Amino acid sequence: MTKRLMETEDPSRYVRKLDAATAYKAVEIERGGLVRLEKAARRLRDSGKSQKVLIVSSRNLKAAREAMQKVGVSGTLRNISDTYRSYVTANNSTRKK
Repeated sequence: MTKRLMETEDPSRYVRKLDAATAYKAVEIERGGLVRLEKAARRLRDSGKSQKVLIVSSRNLKAAREAMQKVGVSGTLRNISDTYRSYVTANNSTRKK
């Protein structure tokens, strides 16, 4: 029965999409808590783009910085109104190779 279930699963359900992407830039907008921020950081990390931008609300800036460092992704962190912008460097001890 399990084999049958696996054959009928729709793989498109599990595709993770970015909020915006160009040829070289990946942009993710997230307003959720720490768990959702980590998922957004993982999507940026796995995008394969050279420029990664995480846009969050002002109250989540500190949590977003920690999430990006925990996941091991470097990129730009900014708030929704674009009044604050900083660059986050990946913590090399948690970066996947």
